[in-house]
Amino acid sequence: MKINGHSFYQHSLFSALMAADFYGSITFAELLQHGNFGLGTFHAADGELIVLDGQAYQMLATGEVKLVTKEMTTPFASLTNFVSDLKLEFNDISFQELEKELVAKFPSLNIFYAIKISGDFKEISTRTLTKQTEPFVVLKEAAKEQKELTLANISGDIVVFWTPKFANNIIVDGFHAHFISSDRKVGGHVFNFQAKHLNVEISYLTNMDLHLPQTESYLSHRIDSSSLLADIKQVESQRKKVAD
Repeated sequence: MKINGHSFYQHSLFSALMAADFYGSITFAELLQHGNFGLGTFHAADGELIVLDGQAYQMLATGEVKLVTKEMTTPFASLTNFVSDLKLEFNDISFQELEKELVAKFPSLNIFYAIKISGDFKEISTRTLTKQTEPFVVLKEAAKEQKELTLANISGDIVVFWTPKFANNIIVDGFHAHFISSDRKVGGHVFNFQAKHLNVEISYLTNMDLHLPQTESYLSHRIDSSSLLADIKQVESQRKKVAD
């Protein structure tokens, strides 16, 4: 088996975000030089980031979407110049069913994937972090204040990064997905959907350019590795409880 993999750019660590390092440490003027497709968050965890075709959007807890300006900053983001390696189509499928179908199509569970999804949804549920104020609390506490939206009969795009388990400290393992509507007016972090029809493209990622911040907050943060996995599961379970 041979994979012609591509590169992606990773700014900071998910473990740092978990430890409340919400301070923006790279401008979008610099970040967007590293890719045209991606996701992340903003300084003070002020909403969810999605990058499509080189345009960055900020999806706020109110559901509102704004264009990102070059001087804005992010504490955490994943970007790639998207190259399609595999194209698939699905009808009448849920998020959980799609996850299983895509994993079955992956040539390996030991590399990363960027996944571009566009389609029509009977219903899609999202959540979005609310802007935090200093002193910042850890992500598992901030996530308790996230705002949730359920949208019906809507079309749009989903940006997904899939991460293998060995890289859980860098990006949360499994599927990390952000949605934005076709009219670019609403979106958020995806935790559930039922789709009518989907077009899916998968990019194989085998090279990571890891950029670590040099801010005081990043350099001084401490990770309790014994509790990190449990904390990540708690954050993820908060979205899944709603989905169930």
